[in-house]
Amino acid sequence: MPFLRENGFEVTLSPLFTTEFFRLVYKRGHLSKKVLGFISLSLRRLLSLSNVKDYDVVFIYREIFPIGPAFVERILSGPGFPPIVFDFDDAIFLGSTSDANRLIAALKVPSKFATIVERSTHVIAGNEYLADYARRFNPAVTKIPTCVDTTVFRPREGIAGARDPRGPVIGWIGSPTTADYIKGLGGVLHEVSTGHPFVLRVSGTASEGLVVLEIEDTGVGMDAEGTRRAFEPYFSTKTGGSGLGLANAKRNIELCGGTVSLSSRAGVGTTVRIALTAAPHAAPASS
Repeated sequence: MPFLRENGFEVTLSPLFTTEFFRLVYKRGHLSKKVLGFISLSLRRLLSLSNVKDYDVVFIYREIFPIGPAFVERILSGPGFPPIVFDFDDAIFLGSTSDANRLIAALKVPSKFATIVERSTHVIAGNEYLADYARRFNPAVTKIPTCVDTTVFRPREGIAGARDPRGPVIGWIGSPTTADYIKGLGGVLHEVSTGHPFVLRVSGTASEGLVVLEIEDTGVGMDAEGTRRAFEPYFSTKTGGSGLGLANAKRNIELCGGTVSLSSRAGVGTTVRIALTAAPHAAPASS
């Protein structure tokens, strides 16, 4: 958007969900709050479309509303409305619902995406599989990959930190309701790491109400026995060490209702992971 504005394009962004509602969606329960919140946000979206004819192009990401048929999209693609550019980066036409929102499944209409694609002036797809689907309904399709092409983007040699001494870094981005997918691969990933060490960074899968802090270094690290006994009182790998530092830290964290774990490799470094229950948002003090 900054690039477009710098080149003379006026851009208006109108998201459906707020950050607060997005967090609510991934919580189990809270049905009444979700329904009332969705109705309020939907009315706000409809209001934002009242002046859509003032624009030169309408860019739709995924859909106007996450439930129901493509009723609004059909109207916007009619005579007198600006051209539509439709962008999607996931197989949303297959249909899926998170465990936290099973009741909403009956209101979803995956088949509507064929209608949206067909009625759009141009379609942007995130990969070839999505592009092939879109071309069944509209020949004006451009593929813009949403993943990193490793044949084009590679770490530059000779730059500090470009390569992790512990092995390749693999990233996985999900949500609290999709965390089970990566957990299910835990055994496989552990087996692979024994022969081909790597670093796995997981984002967006923290359990509800938890704050997770991860601290890592690239120091001398510890061997298997040192890692296993790291939190044991009076055990230390340092000459003259008391062996009470990590033991006391673990006890204090657990007294606060949290957990702490440690992983380490000799000559590579150590990673400590602390999970604590998030404090509830305090109401503002009255004066």
